Amino acid sequence: MKYHAFRDGDDYWNRFVRIRVGGTWNAQPLSISAGLEAMRIIDRERDKIYPRLYEICDRLTRYLEEAAEASGIEASAAGVPPERPMVGISPRFGSGASPLANYVYYLVLANSGVHPFGGSRFIPCFKHTKEDLERTGEAIHRAFEALRKGKLVPPKKS
Repeated sequence: MKYHAFRDGDDYWNRFVRIRVGGTWNAQPLSISAGLEAMRIIDRERDKIYPRLYEICDRLTRYLEEAAEASGIEASAAGVPPERPMVGISPRFGSGASPLANYVYYLVLANSGVHPFGGSRFIPCFKHTKEDLERTGEAIHRAFEALRKGKLVPPKKS
């Protein structure tokens, strides 16, 4: 196996330049092209897409709030923007919650057939069906019940 030595002014290493681009674009021409086409579709279909996304986000947020209320634990819905979460919708557990709370939440959801991105958050998609959302709501309720039974999240203060 041949190894290449690191040297100043080395043309081999200097031909690879990291381009700093955020997000999933990753400076790849195919990703950029796909992203631009997706933006064109969104612009063209915005009157169908955005109302549906708002509906999905409101529903996910409501599921989290209702599950917290029903289970009696100190939890709320979080996301960006805070006043009406659209991205990264996830539970925020009250102070005093066990460090295991997020992991148990993830395990219950995963075992219910729901995979939260990054272990705890939802990134809504226009294509989520009514059944997808209902299954997610049921899984959130099961997860919050498990957190209550395991005393991993403190009870809601009156």
